[in-house]
Amino acid sequence: MAEIVKKDKTVGQVAAELQQSPDDGMLLGDIEKQESDRYLEHLHAAIGRGKKRFSSDFFVEVSLKKEKLLVNVLPRIFAFERRTCPTPFYSQDVYKYDSESHSIEYIWSVVSPQILADYKLNESKIEGPQLDLLFFGKAYEEGKLLEICKDLNSETKGSYHAENQKDKNKLLKELK
Repeated sequence: MAEIVKKDKTVGQVAAELQQSPDDGMLLGDIEKQESDRYLEHLHAAIGRGKKRFSSDFFVEVSLKKEKLLVNVLPRIFAFERRTCPTPFYSQDVYKYDSESHSIEYIWSVVSPQILADYKLNESKIEGPQLDLLFFGKAYEEGKLLEICKDLNSETKGSYHAENQKDKNKLLKELK
């Protein structure tokens, strides 16, 4: 990782080269700290943007997008501020900013489908924070997070958005 990346190389080229080179000794803990710092930077930036855009409460959605073919490339972090609670989906964290108390409330996290499947297979061995992630993953698949979302958005049960999301979730389950 000490190598400086030239501008004329793509991320894929650099990732392939690094995959072929010997391990540079970077520890997993170092990578986790870097990722945690990046995550918090994106979260705080979205909160800052939201405070400027909205005069009332708002939500922050943080999504992780992993490169499918490049296993040694860290996932991209996307954090968006929005007036309404986002529809729950995989690889997503949701927070609510309270404009009156100037505080942020953690709402839920849904891991990727692969991680959730692994957690479900090893459910008896899951503990600590992973147990919470398993709980949220199951709540997502059962539609309970969608109900929370609708409640936070003051949506009625038969709203266009809510009904279409149910169809989308049903289709996703059928594809598995």
